[in-house]
Amino acid sequence: MLKHLMVMIGTLAILLIPLSSVARAESCKLTIDCPFENEINDPWIEGARLEQTGDFDAAIIQYQKALDAAQKLNIVTLEAKQNQHLGKCAATGSEARLVPARAGRQYLRDRADGDQSVQAAIAKSQQTFRLAIDQMDIQHPDLASSCP
Repeated sequence: MLKHLMVMIGTLAILLIPLSSVARAESCKLTIDCPFENEINDPWIEGARLEQTGDFDAAIIQYQKALDAAQKLNIVTLEAKQNQHLGKCAATGSEARLVPARAGRQYLRDRADGDQSVQAAIAKSQQTFRLAIDQMDIQHPDLASSCP
């Protein structure tokens, strides 16, 4: 299920990038496509966009914002247990995004030699993302099958 969540994040990023920030905020309010608050969804979307351009430092900042918001998640229409579970899902998703962004950043630091390095770093990030998701599923089997 965590894999489904991460695929959803990537899809959202592609679909929502062209929208204005106001339109994006209106289109992503706790719907089936956006089960988390904008304080989590928007940094995920922006982080994914930044990763695709090779701006890993800025992506890491966005994913950290999402992680911070996930740790404080409190949707007033949900019960405490539901908030706690959804917060764990969002935090795990954010942590899973931080791992590849950091790997891409490190790749660039190790091999800073132009556009080929940026493209290779993006590829490294994508590869690491798949591994991070698999690792998160192993570490959190309860979330792997229950997160939106």
